[in-house]
Amino acid sequence: MQVTAGSLTGRFGKTPQYFSEKMLDDGLVHLLATDAHGPRHRAPLLAEGRKAAERWVGSEEAQRLVGERAQAVLDDVPAAEVAPVPLLQIKTRQPRPGWFARLLSSGSRR
Repeated sequence: MQVTAGSLTGRFGKTPQYFSEKMLDDGLVHLLATDAHGPRHRAPLLAEGRKAAERWVGSEEAQRLVGERAQAVLDDVPAAEVAPVPLLQIKTRQPRPGWFARLLSSGSRR
């Protein structure tokens, strides 16, 4: 799967950023690319996306996302010969209880 760098950086909002990070956690992202449409509108900000990926998955995997795997696609390298995507789940999120559950739990602390 390919993720657009702007989604990972939050350029398109918190929801796309959340799901981009979640897909990285789940080991579903093979490539990080841009959705460049021109120098002003949706500019190719891949370096910004790589920095965001590096904070999330580390520098080695970030380089694979923007460099090694992309080059493997261009070179038509068989998938079995390309570094696999790690299953990270480093920054798993605990779901926040809904307001009703918080209301009930606050009453039980008395």
